[in-house]
Amino acid sequence: MVEDLFSRAVAVWPMAETTESRLVADAVGMAIRRRLPGEGLVAHSDRGSRSASDHYQRVLTSTGIVCSPSGVGRCWDDAPVEGSFGRLKCELTPDEVFATRGQARAVLFEYLEVTLRPRPPSFRSGVLVPGRV
Repeated sequence: MVEDLFSRAVAVWPMAETTESRLVADAVGMAIRRRLPGEGLVAHSDRGSRSASDHYQRVLTSTGIVCSPSGVGRCWDDAPVEGSFGRLKCELTPDEVFATRGQARAVLFEYLEVTLRPRPPSFRSGVLVPGRV
């Protein structure tokens, strides 16, 4: 999962059978294409093998993103995403077992893209904006 720490919005949430460095690097690429960040973006991550992989580091370097891994024994950089996982586990049916990855993907889509997706101020306040009727 890639989370925008400024807006606290989940940018992307790719799924795969295994969590290889390719999945992490692809997630960053997807987030860049979706969010179109400006210069000066900093990627905070843990010090796990996927975040430290050459592949992941090349993606960051090639897109101008500064890598900021947490220090040894410091978990604070990972705390926002871990908090998101905690909320996800509590707010979805905690004991639900999915028969297929597709079923899990559908439930996650509904929660992450529909329930949590930030809405424009006009949507939240009920004020209609021209072009959004």
